[in-house]
Amino acid sequence: MMILRLQMRFFKKMGTKLLTLGFSFLTIASCLAQAEFKMTANDGTKDNLFGISVAVSGNYTIVGASGDNDLGDRSGSAYIFERNGGNWSQAAKLLASDGAKDDRFGISVAISGNYAIVGATDDDDDDDLGNKSGSAYIFELNGANWFQVTKLTANNGAKDDLFGSSVSISGEYAIVGAPGDDDLGGKSGSAYIFRRNGATWIQSGKLVASDGAKEDRFGISVAINSEYAIIGADGDDLTNVPNAGSAYIFKRNGFNWLQTKKLTVNNPAKKDRFGIAVAISDTFAIVGANGDDKASGSAYIFTNTGSNWIQIKELIANDRSIGDGFGNSVSLKGDYAIIGASGDNDLGDNSGSTYIFKRSMSDWTQVRKLTASDGTNQDLFGLSVAIGEDYAIVGASRDDDLGNQSGSTYIYNFAVLSIAPLSLDFADSLNTQMFTLTNSGFGGNVGWLISTDQSWISASSVSGRLAIGSQSVAVTIDRTGLPAGNYTGTVTIDSNVGKKIVQIRMTVKGALAISTDLATNVNVTTATLNGSVNPNGVIADIIFEYGLTTNYGQTIAATSSPVTGRNPVSVSTEIAGLSPGTAYHYRIVATSSAGTTTGADRTFTTYQATFKISTTLNFPDRSSAFDYNATEYRIFGLPGASNQLVTDFLSGVQNEDWQVFWDNGESSDYLVEYDGSENFRFAVGRAFWIINRGPLSINTTVASEPLDADGEVEIPLQPGFNLITNPFPTPINWRNVQNLNGNVGPIFAYDSSFVQSQSFDPFIGYYFFNDSLTSLKIPYSLTFSPSLELTSVDKHIWRINISLSSRKFSSQSILAGTASNARPGIDRFDYRKPRHIAPVPSVYFHHPEWDNDYTTFATDIRPEINKSETWEFQVFSPLREPLYLSFSHIESIPWLFDVYLIDDTKGDFVNLHLDSRYRFTPTNEVSTFRLVIGESDALEETLDSIRPAEFVLGNNYPNPFNPSTTFFIFLPIASEIKVKIYNILAEEVKTIYTGHAQVGRHTFSWSGIDDSGKEVASGVYLYSLTANTKISLTGKMILLK
Repeated sequence: MMILRLQMRFFKKMGTKLLTLGFSFLTIASCLAQAEFKMTANDGTKDNLFGISVAVSGNYTIVGASGDNDLGDRSGSAYIFERNGGNWSQAAKLLASDGAKDDRFGISVAISGNYAIVGATDDDDDDDLGNKSGSAYIFELNGANWFQVTKLTANNGAKDDLFGSSVSISGEYAIVGAPGDDDLGGKSGSAYIFRRNGATWIQSGKLVASDGAKEDRFGISVAINSEYAIIGADGDDLTNVPNAGSAYIFKRNGFNWLQTKKLTVNNPAKKDRFGIAVAISDTFAIVGANGDDKASGSAYIFTNTGSNWIQIKELIANDRSIGDGFGNSVSLKGDYAIIGASGDNDLGDNSGSTYIFKRSMSDWTQVRKLTASDGTNQDLFGLSVAIGEDYAIVGASRDDDLGNQSGSTYIYNFAVLSIAPLSLDFADSLNTQMFTLTNSGFGGNVGWLISTDQSWISASSVSGRLAIGSQSVAVTIDRTGLPAGNYTGTVTIDSNVGKKIVQIRMTVKGALAISTDLATNVNVTTATLNGSVNPNGVIADIIFEYGLTTNYGQTIAATSSPVTGRNPVSVSTEIAGLSPGTAYHYRIVATSSAGTTTGADRTFTTYQATFKISTTLNFPDRSSAFDYNATEYRIFGLPGASNQLVTDFLSGVQNEDWQVFWDNGESSDYLVEYDGSENFRFAVGRAFWIINRGPLSINTTVASEPLDADGEVEIPLQPGFNLITNPFPTPINWRNVQNLNGNVGPIFAYDSSFVQSQSFDPFIGYYFFNDSLTSLKIPYSLTFSPSLELTSVDKHIWRINISLSSRKFSSQSILAGTASNARPGIDRFDYRKPRHIAPVPSVYFHHPEWDNDYTTFATDIRPEINKSETWEFQVFSPLREPLYLSFSHIESIPWLFDVYLIDDTKGDFVNLHLDSRYRFTPTNEVSTFRLVIGESDALEETLDSIRPAEFVLGNNYPNPFNPSTTFFIFLPIASEIKVKIYNILAEEVKTIYTGHAQVGRHTFSWSGIDDSGKEVASGVYLYSLTANTKISLTGKMILLK
C-alpha cells in the first residue's frame, strides 16, 4: 500500500468531525489519449482543496479535502470513491467525529483493504496536547458504509508536533508522521507505529532517526507495508549540505520496528529536499527530491538486496525544467512508479504534471507524461499521486471547477479502449460488417466481453484480452424469419476499463425468405428433401426441383404446401426411384403473389450398395522385423462390412512380415495378437493395430452396411476402449456423431503419437472410450458437413495444451483447463487417454480415484478457479535423454492469474508467462509435475516451499555445442549478479548479464561471440555466476566447431 504526502508550504490549518455517508455521481471528463476521468466532490465549493492528498487500494480511492468547511472553516473532510466495472462513483464522505475549525482533516490520507486513515495536522485535541499537536482517524468499511473506529494521537504529543502530516496503512499496521516533534531538537520530527489488535488500534512504537537533529522534519513523509516502513526527513543537513534530506528504512521484528538503513543520494546537494515524499514495497523504495537541481526535481529508486538497500536509479523527467518540483509526490506499485511535478508550467504557471515510469529488469524508464485535459495555471496537478494495479490517480487541489481552489482529481487507466465505428448500418442487403477494438494505453490489458440485445445479431468473438494494439470483430445479422420492416439493436462491449456500445441498424424486405436445407434419410434409392420458408404474410406454394444437373428436370410438391404466416416454416418431401451411388442436385422454389423465389442449389449422393476400395498404408521396408519400433504401427479399418479376415489382405509370415492386434477393451492384457478368430474380421466399424514390411495396398469392392430408417449405421461397442473406423468412404465431422449419441467423448488418431481428431476419416482407425453405449450411431454423408454446435458445451472456458517432445518424437497433448459448469472429479469434460501398443514416452493425468481400471486421462477440466488451482500430471519415458514440455494457449487464461510449472522431481519451477517451454532429462521412468494457476498471493506459499535454498549454476546444454548453448541459475534471494564467459586462461571473453535479478530460476544463452562481436575459436570455456560480490560459481563448457 503506497501513500502520498502533501507539500506543507502551500496550506494553512485544517480539520475533522462525524463522518457522513452519501452516494452521488462524480464529474467525469473523458480524454481518449490518456483515458482520463475527472472527479470532483458532489458538494465541492471554493477553498476545499479537494485532491490535496490521494491514495488507492483495489477498487477504492480516498481523496482529502483539508479546506472543507462542513464543521468550521478548514475543518476538512475526505471522500471515498468506488470503482464498478470501468465507472467511479462517490461512496462516502468522511468527517471527524470531533472535527473543528482549522483542524485540516484530510491533509493526508491512506487506504488498505477495508481500512482508511486520515490525518488532521492542526487538530488541538481539545487543547489537551496543545495547538497543532495533530491527530489521525481510522475508518473501517462495514457492508457498504465506512465508520470511524478510532482517533489516534501520540502518547506524548505536544504543541506544534503536526502529528498526521503524513499517514500510511497496510494490513494491521499504520504509521503517522509528526515532523514538528522536538525530541531531538526543534522540528527534528518523529513517526508513530500503531497496530490493530482486534477492534482497537494501539500505539506500538515511536520512531526517531538514530542521528536526528533539529529542523530534520523526520516524518514529513511515511509509507509502510507488512515488513518495512520508510520515513522521509527532507530537512536533514547531512555533512555540510543543508536541507539535502534523507530517508530511513525500518524493519519489523515481531512487534518492534528497528532502523536498518539510512538512505541518501549518491550525490547530495543543498536544498535537494530528498525525503519530501516516499513509497515502499518489499523489493523497492522510491524517494522524491523536489528541490534537486534548482527545484527541477528528481526521485530515486532503491532496491532491497535482502541485507541492504542500495540506490539503483535516479529518475528525472525527460523535459525537466527549473521549478517543476518533480518528486513532490511519489507512489509505487509492481513495475510502475508515478511521480508528481506540481510546479510544471506546460499549461500555465504551476499547472502541474505527473510522470509514469516502468521497470524492465533493473532499469526504470519514463513511459508517459500526464497533464490534465483542462489544466490551467495554479492547478497544482500532481501535488498528490497514487498508483493501483491498473490505474493511477492525480490530485489538483487548486483546480477551480467548483470555485477558487475547490480542487479535483483525475483517474488514468493504464489501458484505454476505443471502438470504431460506433454504428453499423446493414441496410437491406449487407450481412457482415466489422468494428475495431483498440487499446491505446501505456500498459495493462483490456479484458472485454461482447453481448447483443437481439437474437438476429451475432459477433465473431465474444470475449478476449487485448494488449496494446487493435483487434477486429465481425458482426453478422440473420434476417431469416423476420417480418418486413426496419430493425435496430446494439452490440455491447463490457470491459475492465468501461463499457462501449455499437448501434446496429438493418432492413428486412417483404419478399419471401427461403432456404434449401440439407437432405436427410438419404438411402440407396430414396431421400428426403428439406427447406424452410418465411412467407412474410402471404400464401406461397412450395415445390422442390431435383435432377442429375442444375437443369433439374423433375419437380415434387412439399407435403405441407401451401404455407402462410410471418414466421419460418420447415417443409420437406420424400423422393424415390433414385439410382444407387448417384449425385443429385435439388433446390426449393416458392411461388406467391410477390413472385417466384428460388433457394440455393444443394446436392446429395445416394447411398451405395457397394464401396470400391483403393488405399495404401505406407510402412517402411526394413530388412529385419527387429528394426521396427512402436511408433511405426498404424490403426487401420475398412469402410463397409466385408467381414473378411484381416489376413485376406496380408502376405508373408506373421511376426516376420506383419503383425496385427485387436484391443479387447479390458483394463489390462488388452492387446490380442492375431489368432484367426472372428475378432479379426473387418466387421462394420472395426479397426486393428497393424504393421507390415513395406507399403500395404488394398484394392477391392466391399458390401456397404445398410442404413436404418434415420440414414445411420450403428457400430457395435464393447465397454471401455474400442478401436473403431468410419463405416463410410467419406469423412464425417465427429461433432455430428457426438450430438447424435448424447455428447460422447472424442476420438484419437495415431500417427507415431496420439492426436485428438475432429474428423472421422475412412481407412483410419481411432481409439474411442465407451462409458455406457452398446452401439455408436454414425450419420451417413458423402460430404464433410460443417461442424454443428455441440449440445451443452460450456462457453466460459479456457484450456492449456501440454505437449511432450524430444528430437526424435512428439507425444499427444493433454489439456488442463476450466469450465463454469464442470464438476469436481470426473465429468463429461474429462477424457481418458488412449493406450499405446508399446511403452513410448507420453504425458498424462493420473487419476485412479476417478477410474481404477483406466487411470490415465488426456483432459482434466475443473470448475472455475477461485484463488488458485493445481493440476498434477506425469511424464512416462523409458529414455534418459532430454525431453521438452510445451504449453500453448496460456494467453486464454484470465489476465489476473499467474501460471507456473513445478517440476517435483527436480524441485524446479518456471513462470510460464515468461517461458512456455521447459527442458528436462528424466531420472526415473515416471516424472511428476504440477501446473499451478492462480492469484500471486495464493501461489506464494506453494512457490516459497520449492524456492532454491542456495545459489545454483546449472549445467549448460548442449555440451559440447555449436553454435549456441543454454544454462540456468537459481537465486534464493533478489541479488546483484554478474554472468560472464572466460577462456581457459581465465581471460574475460563475454559479459552475458550484469545487474539486478529477482528470486528464482533464470536462463541464459551464449552463441560463441565475444564482447567485440567476433566469433571465438573452438575450445574449453568457463561460465561463471557472481552474486552480491560474495557468491562465485563456475562451470565448464566446450565449443566444438
